Amino acid sequence: MSRQTSPGSSGDPIADKYITSGLNRDAVPLAVANFGDNPTKVREFADHYTRLRDMGFSSNAVGEALLMFDNDTEKALAYLLNNSS
Repeated sequence: MSRQTSPGSSGDPIADKYITSGLNRDAVPLAVANFGDNPTKVREFADHYTRLRDMGFSSNAVGEALLMFDNDTEKALAYLLNNSS
């Protein structure tokens, strides 16, 4: 029996729960992969990810910086500013 996913579903029920709640659909899978089903960490990561992406940084760079600095937006931003070309 194959599992069907709804349109827009990530295929991961934990990630889908956060995406459905309105969190950034690009950030959530990365957050869940790194923090599991930790609502505080996932929401914090998704919020910071969205804020930094809105500043124009690439999604890969933002994800890497936030994970490197455990969701610390100020440190991630400083890293991004110092390492952008």
